[in-house]
Amino acid sequence: MDREFLYFHYGVKPEQMFTFSGYPAFSDHLVLYLMIEVFEKDRDELFERYRLSQFMRTQNEQFVPAFVPARGGNYVVRDGERFFVLLRLEQWNRDQLPVTGSELAAFHYRGFYFHDSLVELNRVGKWQEYWEGRLDSLEKLYQQVLKSGPATDFDEWFLQTFSYFGGLAENAIGYVHDTLLDAPPDPFDRGTICHERFTPAHWSGRTPWKNPFEWVYDHPVRDLAEYVRVLLLQEEKGLARARKFIEDYQSILPLSGLAWRLMFSRLLFPVHYFTVVEEYYDEPEKKGKRKLLQRLQRYAQASEAYERILANFVQVFRIPANRIFLPLPEWLLKKKE
Repeated sequence: MDREFLYFHYGVKPEQMFTFSGYPAFSDHLVLYLMIEVFEKDRDELFERYRLSQFMRTQNEQFVPAFVPARGGNYVVRDGERFFVLLRLEQWNRDQLPVTGSELAAFHYRGFYFHDSLVELNRVGKWQEYWEGRLDSLEKLYQQVLKSGPATDFDEWFLQTFSYFGGLAENAIGYVHDTLLDAPPDPFDRGTICHERFTPAHWSGRTPWKNPFEWVYDHPVRDLAEYVRVLLLQEEKGLARARKFIEDYQSILPLSGLAWRLMFSRLLFPVHYFTVVEEYYDEPEKKGKRKLLQRLQRYAQASEAYERILANFVQVFRIPANRIFLPLPEWLLKKKE
């Protein structure tokens, strides 16, 4: 892809070309453009992302890019054997401020008004199904590595840690199943526009753009749980930051008993562990294997402190126990301080 390609398809002449958030990008005066590679199998998903992006722009959500049509009116263009869409971001500079809980809540509040049906990006009520699939896949992988014998340090650590983290996953699956059966919903317990994995790195820095290729449609507590997870795993003062973030969020959108239980179930499911193991074995030739091993070791070493936070979840996050009942698994009750 070069300047000629961009001018031929879009009629734009880039001032400079560079990489932005991992994507080929260029600026044209005050506007930032990003080229996103797409795949034939994701055609339906792409259309849903386009609809979500268009909707959030009509809601005046800042830092949301627009999909740009090529000269012929199509949104997807071909470059050799690859396919791309072009995004245009008019707002992409601001003071370097961390994202706040109230900012995320406002994003979710606008997303509540999206009422069109979604299929590919809809995750509402599907956590149990997704988690069971991931656990089943990892159990099969565990049996393969066990049968063939460990060949790397990562294999050793995987074999040593899977029974613990697999047990957490089973507990989380049972917990979310029970939650959806017996916890009544409040008005805000419904689908909105969320992220696959929302972290403190999102919307931060001087270019806080909101990437529709990272969005899904789910209960808003998904984003809260994933944001909190990163803080609890990576920072000494993460707990205080997590508590403040949730307090800010609740100044706009209060959390119901169902929301708190969904957050607990999501934090109980060790998606961080699953992600690093899947990443290691899915791409055998991928570089950075040593970093993946270090992440796995860090997660294993942090498990006791993380477990203590879950055991004291109600007290840690100041959940009003007089009006919200949040049951804990029996094995966690024994670890309460």
